[in-house]
Amino acid sequence: MEENKNEKGITYKRNDYEWFQYYGALYLRYLETYRELEDAYDQMIHPQKRILMRQMLENVTVRMCEVKQNIIRYSTHTSNPQTDYINLDDILMDLKLTPKALTLPLPRHFTDSNPRDEIIKGIQRDLGVT
Repeated sequence: MEENKNEKGITYKRNDYEWFQYYGALYLRYLETYRELEDAYDQMIHPQKRILMRQMLENVTVRMCEVKQNIIRYSTHTSNPQTDYINLDDILMDLKLTPKALTLPLPRHFTDSNPRDEIIKGIQRDLGVT
């Protein structure tokens, strides 16, 4: 951002608090999208679609991490700036959400076992290889 400001003379009209509000609302929307994708992945039967859904879940997770880093960067208005804990209470109140909206569920696609791994473990068990 500083390079654009110096080279191209671009100035941003938002202050840090407005950026914090923007990224906070975006983070909450990504959390909601993540939960919906997680439920859809859990109910998906087709293996090809599950692969695509898993990639989408991983992309949403990465984007959530990027947005959270931006929230931390712009959290200069709080009493503890630049901490990993982000206080999104004001945004929750504005969007009329409960604190439950901030909970991140355990990714079910991480705990899925690969059928190929089960086949290999079965063969190793039959052969007596550990």
